[in-house]
Amino acid sequence: MRFYVLFSFLIACTSTKDADSGSNEEADTDTDTDTDTDTDTDTDTDTDTDTDTDTDTDTDTGSGSIVPNTGTWHINDVTWLMDSCGVDDGIDVPEGEPEGTIVVTDNGDATYDVSVFLHFESFSCAMVDTTLTCALLSSVDDYNTSGFDAVVSSDYSFNLALVDNSTGEANWTINKACDGTQCDDASAVLEVPVSCSSGAYAAATHAP
Repeated sequence: MRFYVLFSFLIACTSTKDADSGSNEEADTDTDTDTDTDTDTDTDTDTDTDTDTDTDTDTDTGSGSIVPNTGTWHINDVTWLMDSCGVDDGIDVPEGEPEGTIVVTDNGDATYDVSVFLHFESFSCAMVDTTLTCALLSSVDDYNTSGFDAVVSSDYSFNLALVDNSTGEANWTINKACDGTQCDDASAVLEVPVSCSSGAYAAATHAP
């Protein structure tokens, strides 16, 4: 918004009258009747008629623009960014089958449950712009009950960036950390890493 401040400065002139009279042998009378009738009035009629109206028709439809189709989605063309947890080593994909699957369930309250590869409990998710963004899943495994001084904390993340209702890119990570004096022993017996990180992205397509 623009602000306009107008200042008006008016100078008024006053008139003077001189009367010079004298007496001599000849009576000379000089009467000055000069009157300053300057009535100059400065009237500033500058009017700002700026009627600029900004009509923003950009409508943010948020999650209403794209929502995921529910049901089974196929995961293919997986690219691992890191995999010290060895997740990829344990995936044997039959020819002609998808590399993985996820199942999307609409809860009817703008939230979704997503089951990833049927290996973990469901992620709790919601649409943020065009991405189905899921809350972190965390778990703690105490192997002291198995005779090892080792407690493993695991965090799992997942999201699905949608191109449209039936295609997108899935991203997920796994991070594990072990606390204890026998983490290596526990890892050797369990035959799984107990301190590691894995992360990947892949093409996701809704199954017809």
